[in-house]
Amino acid sequence: MQLSQHQSGSASHSSAPRNGSRKSSKEARSAEPAESKSASNGSPNHGASSRQIEYLNQLARQIDGLGVRRLESLAQRICGKPLANLSSFDASSLIDTLKAIKAGKLDVDGALQGAPS
Repeated sequence: MQLSQHQSGSASHSSAPRNGSRKSSKEARSAEPAESKSASNGSPNHGASSRQIEYLNQLARQIDGLGVRRLESLAQRICGKPLANLSSFDASSLIDTLKAIKAGKLDVDGALQGAPS
């Protein structure tokens, strides 16, 4: 009985949202776009941003004995994929690794040879 009252009552208020939300009925039915937007920072499902790649290259140029060519090898060694195919999560991890190398906490050659593939 409540369902029929709700349905008949909602017909007269069809332009107002039923649940107080301002989302369209299409947005309300599909929660996936909102979830994917909120998970885009550092997500394993999204490709690395151009800013992340630029920063990786900048860090690589600042580290003696690394450079852009060896950065590609390091990405392959640590993440198991080429620089161009890194996820944003992979790029973030690689940035952290390069920062540690730059700070002297890790050795370039050790990172290149000792990292699991």
